[in-house]
Amino acid sequence: MNGLSYSVAEELRAHNIRVSVICPGSVHTELSPHAGKDPGKMLQPEDVAHVVEMLVTQSPQSFASEILLRPTLKP
Repeated sequence: MNGLSYSVAEELRAHNIRVSVICPGSVHTELSPHAGKDPGKMLQPEDVAHVVEMLVTQSPQSFASEILLRPTLKP
């Protein structure tokens, strides 16, 4: 996925379109299994949304190509 994203980012750069990859760790949602994990130690959907907000509001002369987002404590 990262390789594809990097290739697409290079193709679209000339059109002022930025492509970023967000790789979150364990996120507490209803869509993924959490057996044996402490939900209080997992990322919340709002944590990922905050990173997305940062990406779409960054200055025009820069972009983050990849963000690794991890919980502070291991769930």
